[in-house]
Amino acid sequence: MCSWLGLLRHPHKDRVDQDSAQRLAILASNEFLVWSLSYEDVQSILEDKSVDQFDLFLGMPKEKLEAFLEKFNARSLMELKSRSSFYWLVEWLSQPCFSAWNSFASAFVFGGFLKACSTPSSNEAFYQEFELPDYAQTQLGNLWLSGDKKGCLKGIVMGESWQRFHLGWIVDKSAIKSGNMHQLAGHCVFDDSSELTDSDLDKQQWNGFLRMINLLQFQSLSCFFTIKGIANSLYSGLASNKTTTEDSGDAWDELLADAVSDEERALIVLLSSLGVEIPILGYELENEEGEVLAEAFLAWTNQKIAVLFDDVLEDQSVFTAMGWTVFTSPALQEDSSAFVNLFKK
Repeated sequence: MCSWLGLLRHPHKDRVDQDSAQRLAILASNEFLVWSLSYEDVQSILEDKSVDQFDLFLGMPKEKLEAFLEKFNARSLMELKSRSSFYWLVEWLSQPCFSAWNSFASAFVFGGFLKACSTPSSNEAFYQEFELPDYAQTQLGNLWLSGDKKGCLKGIVMGESWQRFHLGWIVDKSAIKSGNMHQLAGHCVFDDSSELTDSDLDKQQWNGFLRMINLLQFQSLSCFFTIKGIANSLYSGLASNKTTTEDSGDAWDELLADAVSDEERALIVLLSSLGVEIPILGYELENEEGEVLAEAFLAWTNQKIAVLFDDVLEDQSVFTAMGWTVFTSPALQEDSSAFVNLFKK
């Protein structure tokens, strides 16, 4: 996600299908983030009121959740679990680190998949029931064919109060086991086939849907739709603007296999989640005579971007002097937004 601008538009419960299609279209442009706030979200801040939010991690004990988020490098955002969408927006504006939010969203998706796997009444009915728009399959690429699918209807894994939620998950288990925690996707189809009322139950579910799409926008393979929106083909015109190709997952896996340390693997996993082009591993910068002047761990020659580790920073000045933009591994782990922006110019 690229310009790092938050776009806020008030949603309406009587046109959830149209709102969802408009939000997906904006996200598909890869130029904006879209924030959806309900009246309750705003009032929770203005009146300092506590608003019950659906449990993102479905009752996972705190100690287990801390370890779980640690695996996704998302523990720093753990407090978002119980915060409102308005708080999320303020947090994003104050510290817009896409990689951290991407990891938190991926953890949310994987947590749902694990819950579905352990729920006896859950099955693959979601992907049998719904013919997802082409946009969803385009986003998924090879994951659509190779991933393990799990799904549930009427919010089974979320509880009885969430009857309007139909959820599905696709996970590449082999990628997860090898440390690539982003080869997964979550799909939510909101049931707007009957009109939303002003009842507390419908308000809760509508607010929950807005909250879910605020988070899923950071997980590039995930999508959200509504039953009426699918029936009326509101998503048929969506075109993916992903910067990676369908076989990019295999290319990243190859880079991961060539990594020789945990630090290198962690960096490759992070970069693979950002939707950037495949880099060259172990790039040697040469002068006109073919003499090697410096070396980068990863390099994108078209953009003249290099990534180095701290122990070879003496090469940084050489790359910089020849017009390259250089990032260090710690800097990327801290905030990747400036890095991703360079691929959009």
